Amino acid sequence: MTRSIKVFCLALIIMLFTGTSLMAAETTYTVKSGDCLWAIAQKYGTSVETIKNDNQLNSSFLKIGTQLIINSTVVIPDNNVPTPSRAGNPLDGTRIIEKAQEYLGTPYRYGGQSPGGFDCSGFVRYIFAQFDINLPHNAAAQYGNGAEVGKPDLVAGDLVFFACGSSSIDHVGIYSGNDQFIHSSSPRSGGVIYSSLSSGYYSGNYVGGRRILR
Repeated sequence: MTRSIKVFCLALIIMLFTGTSLMAAETTYTVKSGDCLWAIAQKYGTSVETIKNDNQLNSSFLKIGTQLIINSTVVIPDNNVPTPSRAGNPLDGTRIIEKAQEYLGTPYRYGGQSPGGFDCSGFVRYIFAQFDINLPHNAAAQYGNGAEVGKPDLVAGDLVFFACGSSSIDHVGIYSGNDQFIHSSSPRSGGVIYSSLSSGYYSGNYVGGRRILR
């Protein structure tokens, strides 16, 4: 059985069990600044592998202005069937972490929000912007976004917040699973690094978690 037939059969099963209909579609997409293959695939209901195969791409690097052929099977939900929430979806969180770890070792820069240097909230803001999620450039303000999530329920992609220098929130990172989070720490600590939530410093200053992905 070819891959395309397998994909169609899977989509047909989803249609039967969720009350959706299918529509085949082919379109041309022009790459814009900040685009990545995963975000484009999510937008059009296809996969990164399919886009790469259809456009004979050997890597995930995209050049602005490139026109991509997008073949997809669009799933159209029945309005009478509830759409499940994506809150805590590990696939989404994994993609966030994959993007974030590309910047490991990037130096800390106060006020920075670009690959030339990040502060903590600038790093979080930049990573989520790659997936068309707009967050403010301030840790305390970011805490006002999304939904509260308890520490035992954290999943990859959730934001974790700390009050390191005072009683107010002044630091943020992205939870990656297994008690770890990735963040732009400080000039002394090496910029973007992984740290443990249970380490004495961060455990003692932990404020809470927020779930942005839905």
